[in-house]
Amino acid sequence: MKLMEKEYKIISELDHANIIKAVSINLAGCYNSKDGKISEIEYTLLEYAPEGDLFFYISHTKGFQDCVIRAIILQIINGISLVMKA
Repeated sequence: MKLMEKEYKIISELDHANIIKAVSINLAGCYNSKDGKISEIEYTLLEYAPEGDLFFYISHTKGFQDCVIRAIILQIINGISLVMKA
């Protein structure tokens, strides 16, 4: 079993509010670049996050109050904790 298949198996079994769900995996995908070159790729399809991801949130905010930072860090720790137990 490929590493990406193992990762998908673990992630798809996780059920936590702070972890985006893995919907499907494609180990034989194709990517057409602008120069016409076709490359074989592997990818994982993730669930839609209507409010964006953490990067989007941070990049569109000028600053955070301490209570917001604490809440974000707690959510990250809770998500990582669940992954480490899997």
